[in-house]
Amino acid sequence: MERFFQARYNLQLASRVDVAGADSGAELTKLAIALQRGRGVSYGGMSRSVGRNCRTPSIYFSGQAYRDQLLICWKREAKFDQAWRRKVGPKIGAIMAHEYMHHIQYELTNSKVWRNNYRSQSRMGPAWMVEGGAEVAEYEWKIARGGYRRLSLAELMKPASKSAKSLRTMLENRSVKGLEQYLTARYAVYLLTKRYGEQAVLNYWRHVGQGKSWEAAFRAAFGQSISSFYSEFEVMRRDTQRSASYMAGG
Repeated sequence: MERFFQARYNLQLASRVDVAGADSGAELTKLAIALQRGRGVSYGGMSRSVGRNCRTPSIYFSGQAYRDQLLICWKREAKFDQAWRRKVGPKIGAIMAHEYMHHIQYELTNSKVWRNNYRSQSRMGPAWMVEGGAEVAEYEWKIARGGYRRLSLAELMKPASKSAKSLRTMLENRSVKGLEQYLTARYAVYLLTKRYGEQAVLNYWRHVGQGKSWEAAFRAAFGQSISSFYSEFEVMRRDTQRSASYMAGG
């Protein structure tokens, strides 16, 4: 994981991230709290926070990024053996890539030095930008790992074209919920990445870390206002030709 991010993005986490995984929210909460106590800190409210994404027993896969933690929840199975590890390995790896990018976002925005901001994404930017950036990193990791093909522009656009939620609505709701919204956010950041480059996307969080507002950071990184991008994206998420033109600089 670290090698992929260093090779592709020229980034390596400066902080230590504790990793824990379990097949139940109750067990994962215990592991997370034990790791926190080992550092002499306590985030508080972990049972409620973990329980929002990991049931007891768990019936699906999920991941969570806290200030110093990367938590993975996997579906409970009858047997946890080598066959299980081969089957779930790619899925767990993809979750880790997604959450690892969140930790990069934390570091670039200097969020990790805020002792009272263990989980909040409020400083890192709009939820669609935060989750879309992590989704793009996960997508590229799956391709680099092998066994996952690069999708066509039409395939990447399809969930965004059907989504009932716009980027503006996600901003107003301060959250991204459900696969369709996550993939809509991915498409938005994917377009920014293809037009301006991966480093420009990372520079967005660097600008936020330097104290710029979201709007100022967006303009500094991409040379356009976030408001204008919202308007353009409403067309691009339903038009591959317009998306292709945007990526080419048109």
